[in-house]
This record gives sequence, structure tokens and C-alpha cells, in this order.
Amino acid sequence: MGKNLKFSIIIPYYSGEEILLNYLKSIEISAFRDFEVIVINDGKEKLNLDKFDFPLKIIKNNDNLGYGRSLNKGVTYSNGEYLILSNSDIILNKNDLESFSSLLTSHTDIKIIQPILKNQDGTIDKFSKRYFPKKLSFLIWPVKLQNLDIPFRYFYKKPNENEFVECGKCAWTIVEKNVFLKLSGFSYDYWMFWEDVDFFLKAYRMKIPTYYCSDIPITHLDGETIKGIRLKANIGELISRTIFFKKWFNIPKKLVVLSELFGSLILFIINLLLIRRLAFSYYPRYIKEILGLL
Repeated sequence: MGKNLKFSIIIPYYSGEEILLNYLKSIEISAFRDFEVIVINDGKEKLNLDKFDFPLKIIKNNDNLGYGRSLNKGVTYSNGEYLILSNSDIILNKNDLESFSSLLTSHTDIKIIQPILKNQDGTIDKFSKRYFPKKLSFLIWPVKLQNLDIPFRYFYKKPNENEFVECGKCAWTIVEKNVFLKLSGFSYDYWMFWEDVDFFLKAYRMKIPTYYCSDIPITHLDGETIKGIRLKANIGELISRTIFFKKWFNIPKKLVVLSELFGSLILFIINLLLIRRLAFSYYPRYIKEILGLL
């Protein structure tokens, strides 16, 4: 065991080395120094990281484990009192880590922090403050109606208000290590996506609340790390969605897939009528992949 630290920043990495480097550079200028960084290389390429002025461990996966499983692996190498579970497409400000350390020191009842996530253009990522999906919301998921709170409320109405919430988004989340271990980390059921919703739901049912903090925004370059694998990522999300609704609501996986197929056919027809490129370049391949799951 190494020296006990305040934070262990754990970053699963799949692709986009330049994006990861920019994140590490933003960490390096932090005024707060009581942390370590653990990068879990979950991709094929070899990482050639420059030397940074902070403790840095690079762990290579033999297989592509996915986000949640890689985070679980990173925790086994960690020495921090608190874990920062992080995507690789993040940019920190100089005082972010110090601000969160002060918040945790002054509020010992807080065990999980979900900061407000902001896109590169400054807009708010509403998924950083949301309710859990409802049992029948899988029916509207394919056409994204849940994003409009139709017919189930999915997002909180006041994204700039600090409060305890049901669910966050583990693109950048702080969890007390003892709590993470008590929750047995992320479920190994998921490869890509939904592992964070599953994690927050476990915490919620064990009465471990998530504190949503809007005072210290975190910049998330959402989608940058999956630009080259969108089809694979979307199929991975669908598979994880079937697992989630089966696990928590006992909805048959095939029913979730059929719902996705029906919604995708609707979107394909709409894009075809509007003569959009997606109708020719994406939806035929995506629908074929969906049919392969039935």
C-alpha cells in the first residue's frame, strides 16, 4: 500500500490520446496536490504519456473490459480516501480539486458528489442531474422522448440548484472509497453505458444519497471518445439497456430490443423523407445490428 491520499482519479481510456493528454495537463496545473491518477488503458493502442508532476499509474487491460469494469480494476490500485470516477474527455480548472476537498471536509455527511457537467460551449449536460428511469420508459427511449420529460419526468427542473438527487452521470463523480466498496463497485453485467445508472440506483436503495453540486462545474467534452465507434457504442448502449430493464424491472430483453427496432424504423422513415444522410449511412446498418439481437 502506498501513501494515503485525498483523491484517486481513475480514468478508463479507450481512444483519443490527445484528449487524454489535455485532461492530464489540466490536472497538472491544479493548486491541490493530494491526489494520484490511475489510467486504465482499455484500448488497443499503447499509451505514450509524458512525465507529469503528480503520481501516475498506467494499467493495461488484456481485454476490452468497458468503462465500469475498468473503474473497478482501477480502484484496486488506488490509495485515495475518495475516488474520482472519470471519463478521459474532461477538462479541470485550477481550483476544482481544492474546492471539492474543502466541500468534503466541511460536509462529512456527503459520500457521493455529482458536479454539474458542462459541455464545451458552456451549456449544461442535463444528464448530470436526473431521475431514475420508470418501468415503462423503455417504450419511449428509442425516440428520446424521455429527454423531453414525455410522459415521465427524467430531468430535474433546476439544474443550477444544489441538492441531493436520485441519479447523476459518472463522466466525473466523486465517491468515498469505503462507500464504493460497500456498494461492490460497478456491476460487471454492463460493458458500455447504464453502469452508472445501476450504481446510483444501488446507492439510492441503500440510502446513500448523491449530492448534486452546481457551484463547481466540470467541463465534459461529451462524445469525443466514441467518435469513431458510434455504431458499436449505440449497440452497446442498447444491450446494456436491455440488461438494466431486465435486472431492475423484469422487462424481457427481447421486448426492449423490439421497442428499439420500432423506434429506429420511425426515425429511419423520418430521415428518409427529409433526405438526411443518416437515412442512408447509419440507420440501415443500425437496424441490421438490432435484428441480429432478436
